[in-house]
Amino acid sequence: TPDSVLAAAALASLAVAQGHAGFAPANPQLLFNARNESEPPPLPAPAGWQADLQASPWVACPEGGADEADPSAPLVLEGGLLYLRRYREYERRLALGLRRIAAAPLPAFDVAALAGTFAALFPAARDDDRQARAAALALRRALLLVTGGPGTGKTTTIAKLLVLRLAQAAASGQPAPRIALAAPTGRAAERLAESLRRAAASMAAAGIAGEWLAALPTGASTLHRLLGSLPDTPRFRHDADNPLAQDIVVVDEASMVDLPLMAKLVDAVADGTQLILLGDADQLPSVEAGDVLAAILAAAGPGDALAADDATALAPLIGT
Repeated sequence: TPDSVLAAAALASLAVAQGHAGFAPANPQLLFNARNESEPPPLPAPAGWQADLQASPWVACPEGGADEADPSAPLVLEGGLLYLRRYREYERRLALGLRRIAAAPLPAFDVAALAGTFAALFPAARDDDRQARAAALALRRALLLVTGGPGTGKTTTIAKLLVLRLAQAAASGQPAPRIALAAPTGRAAERLAESLRRAAASMAAAGIAGEWLAALPTGASTLHRLLGSLPDTPRFRHDADNPLAQDIVVVDEASMVDLPLMAKLVDAVADGTQLILLGDADQLPSVEAGDVLAAILAAAGPGDALAADDATALAPLIGT
């Protein structure tokens, strides 16, 4: 094995240790700048290094992002980045899983049957209330990202959109959706549950129907507990073959969720289950590899404009 390939394997491992899924052989100095080292060790010239990697039997070079990399190769070169194979596969599984969830339709609903509840929850909905837009989209989209800085009302929005989903099910003659609240840590889970309880109390004082509020979850769990940790193994009890039974999964502090855990969570979300990621991409990054929430937001693009079909369907609730 050429020294250039051995060096690349070492740097791919170093990248994971620094919280990255991979590194760019064209600019490996970024790894050393992050460690505040004045001079990186001698490294191969980028052009020759790239050629060595592409020629190595230990480096897979998949042509399509949806294709699994050769399992016999421990390294993957793709999109200008070199990965340890496991982390490239986490990214691939996560991307495919998010697309699968986003493509699933939610149950149809009667706008007129929800108009009164929606107006009570969001009296300023037609004044470009972004919380109202987020809640309305939760009636139509199985994958929802709710982001914003501290104090922007993310948890209040979640509480109200869960009430809407409960009202939507009742209006359609369906059972109340099973809801799971989760967060990366126990402390974050308790904060989420407490915030939801406060929001429910505030809605009760505003005259929201008690039957909806009583159906809201009162507790939250860690993601590891939700997925079912298996002792002495990185796997979980719930996965693609044994998905979660809940109809709605809400994850708070999603910026803290690392790449492996997010990939395993998405694997465990069943077809037709709604996944809501809640957090601030500029706060509390994950300790392990992957800045996942920020990457998902970057891939999603601007979120202010409604798609044409959403705007048409939701106009009676939030205007155009």
